[in-house]
Amino acid sequence: MSIAEPGAIDALGAWGKVGVVGRLGGGNRNTVLEIRLGGQRLVARRSRREPARLTVPGIEPADGVVEFAGSPSFVGMRTDDAMYMLIHGYNDMMFATAHYFDDRDRSAETEAWQAWLGTLA
Repeated sequence: MSIAEPGAIDALGAWGKVGVVGRLGGGNRNTVLEIRLGGQRLVARRSRREPARLTVPGIEPADGVVEFAGSPSFVGMRTDDAMYMLIHGYNDMMFATAHYFDDRDRSAETEAWQAWLGTLA
C-alpha cells in the first residue's frame, strides 16, 4: 500500500481528520503506517496476505486472509470474527478447528462441520 493508495485515507477518515506521518519498520507481510487522528498517534496495518473464502455447506461463507499455509497439510485463515485451521493428517484424516470471537450458535455450525468433514473421507 502506498501512502496515497486510493480509498485508504478516506476509509480512516470516517473517524476524523487523518494525517499520515509515514511508514514504520517491521510488519513482515504487512504495510504499517504511523498516522495521527485527532492528536492521537495510531498505527494502521494493511495486510498483504492472500484473500480467502471458506465455504462449508450449512455455514455462512467466511471471507478473510490466509495467515499460514504449510502445503499440503496445513492452512490457517483469519476473518474479522474467527480463526480457522484445516489439517490433513496421518492416514488421510482431516481436522478442522474454528475459534470464534463472537456469540454465534456453535452447535449448529458443529453439525455442519462434521457433515462436511465426513464427505472428505
